[in-house]
Amino acid sequence: MIPRQPPDALDLRFPGREEEVRRALMQLRAWMKAHRFRPQFRGDVELVLAEVLNNIVEHALPGHLNNEVTVCGQVSEGCLSMQVSDHGSPLPGGQIPDGLHPGLDVALQDLPEGGFGWMLVRQLTTDLHYSRRPGTNRLCMCFSLDLCS
Repeated sequence: MIPRQPPDALDLRFPGREEEVRRALMQLRAWMKAHRFRPQFRGDVELVLAEVLNNIVEHALPGHLNNEVTVCGQVSEGCLSMQVSDHGSPLPGGQIPDGLHPGLDVALQDLPEGGFGWMLVRQLTTDLHYSRRPGTNRLCMCFSLDLCS
């Protein structure tokens, strides 16, 4: 029996709701496992996609009728390329947040609520681009397969 090859490309389309994000992440996990990426690499990619997708559901999609989210991925030229698209509100300022490490030398009640997610996204990707086309957000990211071995 010849083992079945995993599909070359990942193509997920789903409504932008929390439970659908969980399902999409399970499909992503299975696709990466079929490609035999090492566990740490799979965990890093899943962490980034979880952060991005949950941000979309929480911040970009509320109030929008078309809440479809698309995640596409493929392996090429030493990179796992991922593209996430949605039809929600644009990123503030039309650009990816800096993702700077928030200051932690403050009183507990003054700690920032957020700010760590984009820092992780920037640290775990090797290339990251955002664009806004009429009505559509597109976030493209690359994960170096050199870090996968």
